[in-house]
Amino acid sequence: MLIVGGGTIGLSAAYHAARRGLKVTLIDRFPVPPTGGPNDFGSSRGLERMFRILYSQQERVRLVETAYAMWHELEQQVGGAPILAEQDLLFFGNPDISTFEGNIHDIAASMDQLGIPYDSLEDPAAIAKRYPIFRPEALRTPDGVPYVGLVQNNGATINVQRAFQVVRGLADRTGRVSTAVGLVTSIACELSGDWVVTTDDGARYHASYLVLCPGVWLGGLLAQFGLAPASKAGAAWSIWQMSLAYFPRAAGSSVHWPIWYEFGNTKTDADRLFYGFPDVGFTPDTTGRLKISADYTYSTFTDPAAATRVPDPRLIGDIQAHLRELLQPGVLDIDHPTLEQACLYSMSPDGDMVLGRIPVAPEVEQFWPNAALFCMASGRGFKYTPLFGRVLVDLATTGKTAYQADLSDFSTTRAGIFQRLSG
Repeated sequence: MLIVGGGTIGLSAAYHAARRGLKVTLIDRFPVPPTGGPNDFGSSRGLERMFRILYSQQERVRLVETAYAMWHELEQQVGGAPILAEQDLLFFGNPDISTFEGNIHDIAASMDQLGIPYDSLEDPAAIAKRYPIFRPEALRTPDGVPYVGLVQNNGATINVQRAFQVVRGLADRTGRVSTAVGLVTSIACELSGDWVVTTDDGARYHASYLVLCPGVWLGGLLAQFGLAPASKAGAAWSIWQMSLAYFPRAAGSSVHWPIWYEFGNTKTDADRLFYGFPDVGFTPDTTGRLKISADYTYSTFTDPAAATRVPDPRLIGDIQAHLRELLQPGVLDIDHPTLEQACLYSMSPDGDMVLGRIPVAPEVEQFWPNAALFCMASGRGFKYTPLFGRVLVDLATTGKTAYQADLSDFSTTRAGIFQRLSG
């Protein structure tokens, strides 16, 4: 099997393929850095990702519950530091507005239908009582809609570096995974159905099966199949450059923080979406500091090489201004953000991930043989890593997967995702 894209999900696919006895070549345009973690140019960089079961769609709840069990299986295989730092997770905000992350009322209904326990916080007073870091008077939208909240008591912060190292180590342990560094310049399917991938150094790699996990480096690979990301005005694939910072706890503060996501948007303002993590201390320089970000951007691109990868001071200022309004005085040092960073989201036109077999044309249920693709997922797909690695191998080797019924939202043939390559 050839796997193009050596991020965490590409590594997961390599591991699952090797466990099935396949020899795997994993190709990435960037080398693994000396730290042994992911490189800084793809989708697996950084320290934390949010693990949650709170979804409006029951299909996704089932998928993440499976992924949750698989994360723990990986932890048990290697021992040592955990991958998941389990904590309570708070969704709070406007109950009536939908976002890429769902709708609070619909999420509660999904939990109820599946019999999954959660705690309901019915108004600003209940939220502030449970989490006194928040100012009750700030827990409403600018147009006056009071916030409600949902608490998932088995949320988790995923340790990105640890996850990458564990999956990479398990893949290496099989003895069937080799790696190559190079920019892919050609992908060809031979008459036999075998795949040939050529890189910029002239190396050619052959295998029976192909998996693509390109992250934001999508366009050049799709072109090999006569496809391009959708680019219609108002409904185009784009790369969002996001900004984040770590904020120190205020001196002497030991108040409890959950993982949190705030649905503060309104019908006329889609940009009041913020989230944060507790100080889980995955590295010495982040101990005692909380990662907080805005879930919107002022900078979008279609070429990852054009991204500046520099945090936007406007967004850092937005985060600070919002925290001053949202939080009680004395719980966070809002004036001194540190470790400011930028990261890239790969956003499909409809905001959903893309996972499946590779179609021969847009919106056509005919597929290239023995090949699968995962893309337009940077910023939202990490929690699924162990499961989606398995699914990609299923799809490439057999054309189907036991999880198919729950994957329809991510279809590679749904409308408006791909278009024919022009020219």
